[in-house]
Parts: sequence; C-alpha cells; structure tokens
Amino acid sequence: MPHAPGGSSRSAPARASSALPRSSLIPPGPARRSSPLRTSQLYRSTLPRALAQAQAEGDRSGIADALGGQGVAALFAGDFDRSLELLGAADDAYRETGHDDLFRLLSEVFRSLAHLSGGDLPAAIAHAGQGIRLGEERGELWVRSYGMIASGIALWLSGELDESMRRLREALRIKRDLDDALGEPAASTEPGAAATGAATGAGTGAATEEARPLTEREFQVAALVAEGLSNRDIAERLTIAKRTADSHVEHILAKLGFSSRAQIAVWITAQGTPQP
Repeated sequence: MPHAPGGSSRSAPARASSALPRSSLIPPGPARRSSPLRTSQLYRSTLPRALAQAQAEGDRSGIADALGGQGVAALFAGDFDRSLELLGAADDAYRETGHDDLFRLLSEVFRSLAHLSGGDLPAAIAHAGQGIRLGEERGELWVRSYGMIASGIALWLSGELDESMRRLREALRIKRDLDDALGEPAASTEPGAAATGAATGAGTGAATEEARPLTEREFQVAALVAEGLSNRDIAERLTIAKRTADSHVEHILAKLGFSSRAQIAVWITAQGTPQP
C-alpha cells in the first residue's frame, strides 16, 4: 500500500503492498512493481524468519505483524487460501495483544481482496464492509476508502451496479480529499467506467447483442469470463484446448469492441441472461 496520510508509525513488511494479484482493478503500489521472484522470496523466506524470531522472543505484536505480512505476500503469490488462513491468524493475534492499529484495518481489506481473487464475492463484500465499518468507528478515512474500492469491485461483479458506483465515487472523493496520488487512480478504476458504459450503452466500444452477436459458444465463454475464470480454467470447464479458449476470448473482445475482460463481465451482467 502507499503510505497512509497520518497513518500508524508501526511498520510491517506487508505495508509495501496494495495490489490485487493479476488484476488491474486494485490500488497500485510498490508491490505491483515488484518482481514475482521478490514476492516469492518475501513469502517463503524473509517473513517466515521474522515470524520465527518473534515467536522465539515471545513478541506477540511481532508475531501478528509477521503473520499479516505473510498473508499479504501469499495473496500476491496467488495462494489465496493460505492468505486467508494467515490473515485470519494475524487478526486473532492483534485481538490478543489489544493492538488496534492501521494494519488491523488493512487486514480486512486484504481478506476482501483474497476472497475477490478466489471468486467468493459475498465474503469479499462482507470483509470490505467490516473494514469500512472499523474505519467509520475510528474516524479513519484512508483504509476505509480502500475498503470502499474493494467493496465496489465485488458489488460490480455481483451485478449490483448502482451500489458499486456509489461506493467507488465516494472512495474517489475521499482519495481526492486526502491527496492520495496512488489511491485516486484505484478509485477511478475500470469497473466504474465499464459499469457506466454497460448501463448507458455509451462510450467507445459499447455494443448490444443485436449489433454484434456472439455465437452460443462465445457467449458461454463470456459468461465464464464474468465468473472470473482464467482462459485455462475456461478450457478445463468446457473441455477444450487452452489455445481455443484464448481464441474465443480474443474474438469476444473484438466483436464487442472491448479491450479487457472486465468489460466482458459487465456486458454479461447487463444482458440479464443466466450464466451457463
């Protein structure tokens, strides 16, 4: 994550990170620019050593920070189940110590992102909502606005476009008030623009099914893209070659005049047609 204006003075390795792995929809930050090797080393080497040292010294706060850092590193490494396990353990450790600092609030946002990455939208919305509530109780804005972004994206993927837009706009207002140069682009992220385009039919590349119809198979593939599946996952689900799935997605983007999978997901939601 970028440094929070007026945030806690305590440090943790995980606070260098703010991006949802393999997604352009999450706040940018130093971790977004880190190499996979560096993330892997942090996850598998540095943070486990920090945890071992904290445990050896009986440092409960250090244990909580190390567990939280490992949870965030696991998130960036794509190990979502392990990330949720570690972040949950970190939250328990923070409760035991009585510490109620910035990272405790951030852990709810990171848990939301782990659920979002794993496709569990209700859980993503719930944890983001908890982060928002904790921020409101403490009069905190920076983390709360990231919770609004995570919540807005999950709501958008769930088809709740109006509420999604409301939260993303409020997050954008807060980020501008805080002069958060990294957070503001995140709040202006693609779901907002894509959702607006899908709802109004306006914007470059907007298309109707009648104007640029998809084949039955392409519609199946588009629906699976909307579920958050990768091309490899789509190939396994439909029992086709990955190259065929790649080709279908490319054709869908071309036919609909879109440039991203996120726009496909919003288009599918706008059709109001049950997914296969």
